[in-house]
Amino acid sequence: MSRAFGFPMAVQQISPYHVVALAWLSLVERRKAHLIELFETGRWRHYFTEAELLGELRAVNLACERFADVAGLPQQSLASAA
Repeated sequence: MSRAFGFPMAVQQISPYHVVALAWLSLVERRKAHLIELFETGRWRHYFTEAELLGELRAVNLACERFADVAGLPQQSLASAA
């Protein structure tokens, strides 16, 4: 009975939050890209102090890691996307 309908029991199941986590990950990656653009153009000075910008970047990186973890994505894919 370990192979019901031809599927092994060891198949990794997708989290019920997979689709939601992918949507949030996409949003957080867009935020990260926006912050990087602000930094590269120097426009960040209009909106943040240096400490605030670094804090925002740390927070967005942590959020990327957490949503990728919930979505079941490997950490290596995040490094190649950055």
